[in-house]
Amino acid sequence: MDSAIAWLAGLLEGEGAFTVSGHAQPNIKVGMTDEDVVRRAAGILGSRNVAHRTDSRGFKDIFIAQIAGQRAANWMAVLYPMMGMRRQAQIYRVFEVCKQPLVISSTALSDELRLHWLVGLLEGEGSFSSGPPSAPNRSVIQMTSTDRDVIEVAAQILEVTVFRNRKANAKHKEAFSIHLRGQQALHWMALLRPHMGLRRQQQIDQAVASSDNQRAARQGEFNRATKLSRSDVLEIYQRLQLGESERALGVEFGVNHTTIGDIDSGKTWGWLTGAKPKAE
Repeated sequence: MDSAIAWLAGLLEGEGAFTVSGHAQPNIKVGMTDEDVVRRAAGILGSRNVAHRTDSRGFKDIFIAQIAGQRAANWMAVLYPMMGMRRQAQIYRVFEVCKQPLVISSTALSDELRLHWLVGLLEGEGSFSSGPPSAPNRSVIQMTSTDRDVIEVAAQILEVTVFRNRKANAKHKEAFSIHLRGQQALHWMALLRPHMGLRRQQQIDQAVASSDNQRAARQGEFNRATKLSRSDVLEIYQRLQLGESERALGVEFGVNHTTIGDIDSGKTWGWLTGAKPKAE
């Protein structure tokens, strides 16, 4: 299993469909307004064609990737262990209707791949937004789902609490939400952005730009005096944790080794890396 498959599992968890076609063939389908995301999914699935549908009601165009037959069955077997209970039930039903044995060909998500799964899930089901006008630094990552088991996994990764939504109608399914705000939201936005599609990247950029947090402005890349971008800092921090020297990294990135040390200790950029300054 690799990061692309983990990402695909997250995306299909939110936006996919596992069905049986009219010819009693397994079918996997994903449809979104984000052409770049759908084309990436199509590439992973091995589909050469992406359908383009224009909505006569004036809504955004929809792009659709789809595979069927044995290839779809093979992918369902790969994806099955990574899916939530509702999607697993759908896949099991497909194999039951098609009278095929479901032979699991992979394992559940490992810890190192859960981030990529989360990216795929948030690509379809998440939102990245600025705080209200009274607190523009309170950027928000939010997701709502009727699948409690799925949202609980996302909550574990983001280290947040799951909230049960109040039902507006007794006939509606019970829904659950997670929220991440402020500096922790900005931290996760920086981690997630390189892996997201164009629309989500634009949302993240708008949320970051609207933040008026003085510490972020003073220590972050919006300070004209800094030579480092957010992605630089995250790379530096990760490489420091792997044991690379402050001096070598300083030379590579064109800054003093004390700047690298401050990143390591959380004295600067701690709002982004999550490093906490040690008490004096």
